[in-house]
Amino acid sequence: KLSTARHRVPAAAAAAAAQQAAVQQLLTRRSYAPPRFVGHIQVERVPSKRYGLVAIENLPVGSLLLVVPPLVAAYGPAGAAPSNNELVHQLEGQYIDPWRLQWLRLLYRDPTTAAAANSASEYVDADAVATQQADQAQLQHNAGQALLQQQQQDGSRLSTDSSDDLAVLQQLLAQGDGASAAAAAATPSLLDTAHAAAAATAAAADQQGAVSMMQRVLCPFNAAQLQQVIAENAYAEQSEDLGAALLRELDPESVTGLWPEFALLNHSCTPNTVAVVVGQYLLLRAIAPVLKGEELTGSYLGRLG
Repeated sequence: KLSTARHRVPAAAAAAAAQQAAVQQLLTRRSYAPPRFVGHIQVERVPSKRYGLVAIENLPVGSLLLVVPPLVAAYGPAGAAPSNNELVHQLEGQYIDPWRLQWLRLLYRDPTTAAAANSASEYVDADAVATQQADQAQLQHNAGQALLQQQQQDGSRLSTDSSDDLAVLQQLLAQGDGASAAAAAATPSLLDTAHAAAAATAAAADQQGAVSMMQRVLCPFNAAQLQQVIAENAYAEQSEDLGAALLRELDPESVTGLWPEFALLNHSCTPNTVAVVVGQYLLLRAIAPVLKGEELTGSYLGRLG
């Protein structure tokens, strides 16, 4: 047992060192595509907040928690972040990958139900509530049917059962878009070096992209529903990280995007994490010690908030 424990420590240290090397490459190289990374966190139900991210072990200051690409993003000049409408236009009426549809389905929340829950004493038109709840049920049904049909074609295992949304969220957090998982499965030494990890992930992503072109499904959300999903879950920065832009010899850009993993983070005026956008990737780190079982929080106001 002691021998096994001794082997675990070097393996964990090597994995951490490789991930830090990947982040360094991202910060200094223009075209570098790092492997998707999710740290020692998981999705849990949080009272009065629906879902949240929780630490599954004690996390020291500086712990890397996420390195993730966006589900959808738009870029503009520094100081003028693109509007949410640009994200809506990229999704409305478009064919999208099943994993994107699954994230959208799980992030979507009926605004009337939320308003009623937050203002229980306020009068709400019963007919309007019933109509919107019926619309949401139909949307969830349509999304579920689209995913079910896709599963029958490609053998995907992502659940369409809304009664088990937490399990699906946990699966999506661990799996992402499938490219990283495929790379890890195909390359046992994925974490040996940052270059090997990036090469494996890029190869898997290329293969995943070629297959997904034939597997995409029509987005069942209308403009109003997409507006609601994006308004509640998108994140914008007036400028990406200036230091990274300088190191990569690029002019900094503003960005508005939907990073689903980050969207699971609840807001706090005293957050214990901070997000940084480099190119299309969002990096999340702990800025305070976080105990095992403690909820992770962020600022919806951006780094200037």
